[in-house]
Amino acid sequence: MATEILSNGDESDNSLPQVYGLLTVIGQPFQKPVGTRGYKKACVECRCSCGTVKTYHLGDLKSGKSQSCGCLKRERSTTHGHTRKSGKPSPTYRSWYNMVTRCTNPNYPRFADYGGRGITVCDRWLRFEGFLEDMGERPKGTTINRKHNNLGYCPENCEWATVKEQANNQRSNRLLTHNGRTQTMAQWAEELGMSYDTLRGRLDKLNWSLEKALATPVKGS
Repeated sequence: MATEILSNGDESDNSLPQVYGLLTVIGQPFQKPVGTRGYKKACVECRCSCGTVKTYHLGDLKSGKSQSCGCLKRERSTTHGHTRKSGKPSPTYRSWYNMVTRCTNPNYPRFADYGGRGITVCDRWLRFEGFLEDMGERPKGTTINRKHNNLGYCPENCEWATVKEQANNQRSNRLLTHNGRTQTMAQWAEELGMSYDTLRGRLDKLNWSLEKALATPVKGS
């Protein structure tokens, strides 16, 4: 377990995360002089996913200021025609940029749901060109969707999907199996022509059996 060496020379027992964005810690923290006044900052050596090895300030890693050796910034400036002179990027580029950001930037509001829980972007998709070749242009009305929520972003696990399709793939969805078929509660409700709240009420409030909840017609239908 790595320990953080603070600028005053003390050691903290807090565990040091091993990955910051595209940077993987490969050495123990140490103090490095900064400026001419003898002040020292805690630093650590990291290897970027592109292979570059450099030393970084721990503060910059933790704040999200340092996420790569610079290759990610360079890639973001190479958009293959997907950013415009007006400054507004294409829908495809926005999807790629947001995907990389939520998996690599600790300052992203929902980082805990993505990079913070181990959701990664495959090496090929850290380059916009690779992402574009594999996924193609983003169809209108869709966003990128991971087929399996506990796996990362890669060609095998991703598709363009509508908001409705993505809602049926959320981790919080409740799966119901009936007559050998498994669907989310929302999918069963839609198939049977009832509202999601009606089906949930039958199961959770009225404590109906699944068979009764699915087989009983909705009044007035």
